[in-house]
Amino acid sequence: MSKKSVKRKPITRVEADVKQGLTSAQVEERKQNGYTNVAQNNNEKNFLQILAGNLFTFFNAILMTIALIFIGFIYSCNNECNDGYNSGSPQYEGHT
Repeated sequence: MSKKSVKRKPITRVEADVKQGLTSAQVEERKQNGYTNVAQNNNEKNFLQILAGNLFTFFNAILMTIALIFIGFIYSCNNECNDGYNSGSPQYEGHT
């Protein structure tokens, strides 16, 4: 991101009195030459772009890959363990 430079006409530096400030003519001259204290709109990204930029990082991609592998491993282990346990165990029906 590069800063945008504003083209301004050169202006003479004034050593104004601290208590009095600039005169009306000096203020008007500065306004006409672009020397105002107005912030430029530097919001180059909206909220969703910032959110996406912070969520979809390389580090988060690695963590999500590890998490998906881990979840897949746990899911497949649970299915294998449950299938083996249920198929080999006798059914006790009617016992009190």
